[in-house]
Amino acid sequence: MPLWIPKELTVSVEDVLCAQGIDHKAGQSRLASLAEAASLAIAEGSPVLSPAVLYRELPVIAFEHDRIIFDGGASLSGPLIARHLGAAQTIIVLLCSIGPGLESAISDRVETDPLMALGLEGLGSAAVEKLCRLACQHFGERAQTAGLSTCAPLSPGMVGWPVSRGQREIFSLIDGREIGVTLTGSQMMLPRKSLSMAIGVGATLHQSGEPCDHCSLRGTCRHRRRREA
Repeated sequence: MPLWIPKELTVSVEDVLCAQGIDHKAGQSRLASLAEAASLAIAEGSPVLSPAVLYRELPVIAFEHDRIIFDGGASLSGPLIARHLGAAQTIIVLLCSIGPGLESAISDRVETDPLMALGLEGLGSAAVEKLCRLACQHFGERAQTAGLSTCAPLSPGMVGWPVSRGQREIFSLIDGREIGVTLTGSQMMLPRKSLSMAIGVGATLHQSGEPCDHCSLRGTCRHRRRREA
């Protein structure tokens, strides 16, 4: 199965603070100390990041009710899938991961330096989020070159595509073990800093909002409020 690896994955202090949900309106002294911790986490954690995107492109064979069907009978299903991917000619399923190295570093630091462990957690969240954005940009530009367009990426857990269904469907289409990602019985990915997505490609697709618009936490999410500030 093909891999896409970005030429560069750079995470900023602001990225880490945003991933930690830190309010930019916090006191300057607190922000300064958190920014310093984030900077140290980036310096320590960045060398152990191993970003990789495993993907598979699947021509759509049929669209029935709320199911998109592929060759062999595999499918993606649910109201969100039907609403945003029903017009797609091809679906790209992706598994994005920064590898296990950072989680090992976090485990090593939890007892001895909890502040650094927290910073490394923020780095991991920011890094996998940026990896996903870069992957979406890559496949969007490739589709545009072919005269096609892509829709906003959809992930299991969004409203209308529950984790219990979506993760099973994606992992039935793509073998995460190729990049060291496995799925637990509770549908949690390991390493934890991994994300799965589906992107529709077609001639009549369009970006209908952002992924945050379909998240069950969209009304209370600290991260979204920070981006909109």
